[in-house]
Amino acid sequence: MTERVQVDRIEGNRAVLVAGKDGSETISLPARLLPEGTREGTALDLTLIPAPGDTTRAEVQDLMDELFADSPAAGAR
Repeated sequence: MTERVQVDRIEGNRAVLVAGKDGSETISLPARLLPEGTREGTALDLTLIPAPGDTTRAEVQDLMDELFADSPAAGAR
């Protein structure tokens, strides 16, 4: 599945994307994952593909920790 998202803002090493028909859904991720030349207002097609079967739980946890490290919800866990 592919979702059209828009870069709302880039704050330091984090990028905030907005999604959904009304733009009320947000995604925060490391800015280094954005394509070169991406800036605020850029539209992107976001596709999530399952990891290969040999990806370990620890690798997935490391990626999740990196993705959510600076998110507002991180303090709630």
